[in-house]
Amino acid sequence: MLKSGCAVEDAAAETAEALQRTIAINMVIAWRILLMTLLGRKGPDLPPQVLFSDLEIRLLTAFAQKEKLAPPVTLQRAVVLTGKLGGYRDRKQDPPPGVIVLWRGYITLHAMCLGAALALGLDTS
Repeated sequence: MLKSGCAVEDAAAETAEALQRTIAINMVIAWRILLMTLLGRKGPDLPPQVLFSDLEIRLLTAFAQKEKLAPPVTLQRAVVLTGKLGGYRDRKQDPPPGVIVLWRGYITLHAMCLGAALALGLDTS
């Protein structure tokens, strides 16, 4: 995850401290993506609030409505929708979304959340 998704090898840090901070932040993101992958498969009926914020769920719901897809009422559905944002096709024969497609989808979802938060005047820190 750190190598493929976060591209931590390509981090251009001026100092060792800056590189450590970059790796630490990317480890948190990688952990969340791996947890999303695991829980989406092992705990599919959990509520999406286990891993997703209210704003993320609202945006995934809007995305689902726009694309005429099932809403994120379970964790598994929220994970699939996040994967779809990253290019997952969700065909009958497809396995659940993997870490790379979830990484791409999560980055897209995060950008959507930032834009929505700015538009709604919410705190983005």
